Amino acid sequence: EQIGNMWNLRSWINKTWLDALGLAMPSTTEELREVLKAFVEKDPNGNGQPDEIGLVGGLGNRQQTVDFLMNAFIYNDAQDRWLVQDGVLDVPYDKDAWREGLAYMRGLCDEGLFSPLTFTMDEAQLKQLLASGTDRNVVGVFTANSFSVTPTDERRLEYEPLPPLTGPEGVCYAARFPTLPTSRYIITRDAKNPELAFRIG
Repeated sequence: EQIGNMWNLRSWINKTWLDALGLAMPSTTEELREVLKAFVEKDPNGNGQPDEIGLVGGLGNRQQTVDFLMNAFIYNDAQDRWLVQDGVLDVPYDKDAWREGLAYMRGLCDEGLFSPLTFTMDEAQLKQLLASGTDRNVVGVFTANSFSVTPTDERRLEYEPLPPLTGPEGVCYAARFPTLPTSRYIITRDAKNPELAFRIG
């Protein structure tokens, strides 16, 4: 069991940018909107260019920013998308809360705070984007299960995990992916020589 694997739908925020702009770590969806707005408008990387990207993700492993943000509106495990409550199996994506989450994200996109590249980039392209900008970061917040900035790049030290956000209705979830055994070799009760089968396995 590894904590990082069980809670691997996470986003990373540029703490250096927060500090440079005198901003606190956002804890709600509205606070995140204000932080992203400052990231995009106030040149936190200090290069005098409007090159900052507020929020971005990708299509790679746990890079789907939509899944991270949706947990501020309704539980979304980003895998099976099942809800189980009182023994009843259901789905989240036909609920009003899901639509509210989509509307929030659409608003971020409309304001230029949430990059549409999120919906087309693969894992390698996201890593390339994070490594761009020569000596300065250009991304404020990104979603990835593991840290996507090259280990030798000192700019990685600017980022910290963004805690799960609380939405307008007080919802705040973190998707959990329990560590479970995976069957690789099975010996059935019909095996004539299970000890030999075990040795082969």
